Amino acid sequence: MIVAQRLEETGKQLGGGAQDTIILVSGAIRAALMEDYGLEPLGLRKLRGRSEEIEVFALGEASAVDSG
Repeated sequence: MIVAQRLEETGKQLGGGAQDTIILVSGAIRAALMEDYGLEPLGLRKLRGRSEEIEVFALGEASAVDSG
């Protein structure tokens, strides 16, 4: 499965719809970044179509996002 597509779906669900999508990145992408972009940890998440949970981070203000 394509992780980026699943992260986009999850971002739409967490944000309440397409217009309020929260930009999410995986732990692997965060580790590859050379700068801190204010990513906020959302913990491990199970993405549709994947057997294992992955570490997920939100770009910017994610304090209103449920981490469960």
